Amino acid sequence: MRILGLRCSNTGYSLAVLSGDINAPLLEVYDTVTVPKGYAKPQALKWFFQEIQDLCGKFSFDGIVLKGAEGQAIRDKAFVERIEMEAMVFYAGAQLGIKPVLRKVKSQLAKGLGLKGRAKYLE
Repeated sequence: MRILGLRCSNTGYSLAVLSGDINAPLLEVYDTVTVPKGYAKPQALKWFFQEIQDLCGKFSFDGIVLKGAEGQAIRDKAFVERIEMEAMVFYAGAQLGIKPVLRKVKSQLAKGLGLKGRAKYLE
């Protein structure tokens, strides 16, 4: 099983490619990528959509997991821009037939990794 993990921001995204299973996960790739300078919002969204498609073409993913915003971040003005970036992930997944595209917060991610649902263990 291979999973693409993403955290979107209004300036770019961070990614991790995991393979294996819950008992023996293998981190294959991780990186942080910023939106090219000078891109207007429509250009940035198109660029990000193509980035996701390129990643999915390079790797064969069984699912995609997005790290969702928590607490105070939901009230921030950058939240809308982040949600627009996340929408491109759902759209790319739908275009490529990747059905499990999930949005989770830290505690859900920690619980999925067997860390008793405590977000502080992910730090």
